[in-house]
Amino acid sequence: MGMIPRLSHAPARLLQAAAALGTAVLLAVAAAGGTYALWSSSGTVPGAVITSGSASLAVTAPATLDRAELYPGEAAAGQFDVQNTGSVPLELRMDALTWSSTGATGAQAAVAGALTISVWPASGQGCAATPPTQAWTGIVGGTPKTLGVVLAQEAVQTLCLSAQLAPEAPSAAQGGAVDLQLTVGGTQQ
Repeated sequence: MGMIPRLSHAPARLLQAAAALGTAVLLAVAAAGGTYALWSSSGTVPGAVITSGSASLAVTAPATLDRAELYPGEAAAGQFDVQNTGSVPLELRMDALTWSSTGATGAQAAVAGALTISVWPASGQGCAATPPTQAWTGIVGGTPKTLGVVLAQEAVQTLCLSAQLAPEAPSAAQGGAVDLQLTVGGTQQ
């Protein structure tokens, strides 16, 4: 019988040693964060200050009417100023017309139910008792409406106010007085 040649294990061992050395080099580079063949640097960006705007309105001249007493079918007019005291432009709107009915007499309730209030931007012609067609007109608990005026920061707008007692106001309204509160709002533009 002939001899079977024996293969040497030397090439396999050499291959295993090379693989182990390659793995060790890869692990060392990964742990060190790179080869450092190139220079690197870093810097910090200073913080930026971000400030939000504000929306704020102020009534700077309260409304006064040109007459103290109303009879059925009559109207009284007045005006008041609204100022944008915030930092963003605001479109004016009438939000609400309310009154405090707590402890109210029958005459007060009758007057509140028979009043129609109108508000509109003043023009060069002043504030007449008869409102223009584009005015906000409401009753207690009425619907909000924009007034079509945008106020820039610190701008002031004079608004006209008309209060009319309905021609069919009940006789229970005689001698009644009511303290109405108008709420003027603003929507950012």
